[in-house]
Amino acid sequence: IEKSHRTLLTKVIRFYWDLLNLCTSIKIEIKMIQLLILVSLVFLLLLVYALFAPIILEIDSRNYIYQFSIVPVFRVWWAADELFGHPEMTIFGIRKKLNILGFGKKTPKSKTKKLSKFKISLLRFFALIRSFKVKTFYVNIDTGDMPLNGKLYPIMFMISRITGKTFQINFIGKREVIITLQNNAFRLLRAYVKNN
Repeated sequence: IEKSHRTLLTKVIRFYWDLLNLCTSIKIEIKMIQLLILVSLVFLLLLVYALFAPIILEIDSRNYIYQFSIVPVFRVWWAADELFGHPEMTIFGIRKKLNILGFGKKTPKSKTKKLSKFKISLLRFFALIRSFKVKTFYVNIDTGDMPLNGKLYPIMFMISRITGKTFQINFIGKREVIITLQNNAFRLLRAYVKNN
């Protein structure tokens, strides 16, 4: 959480603490009031956490990591422990194997298809994409065509210098992509609302 958010959270906690002390000092029967204040404080803290909890999208072809997570509550990843692998999910530490492709299950085809009413403009879509922070970006590829690799080498070098990200060409057959993107619900909501 950024410094301004920490300051705001500190002020809110101090306000609740002062309110509890006030109720105690004037000797009111405050057990129920204290309980309500504590419950509302817990709810507020959970809400703040939900807004600023890191949302991470990670792709690492070197270590076979492909995952989306909301730290530390939720994680969906591709487990590469079989021939083609399979998706898995954990929620609060409970692990479940997913079958999103529906292999081995026959589902009846519905005759009528309901169209989704949710629509998003192109401007708003790009605003949501821009709200992600790039934590890691590393691309190292071999096209398999040596002359083409030679032509791409200076281009990749210039792109790396301009963007500050790592773009590399190799001649030994490596194909590696490591990308880590991070966001939170607050930044997503802000980008969505700003681009009405």
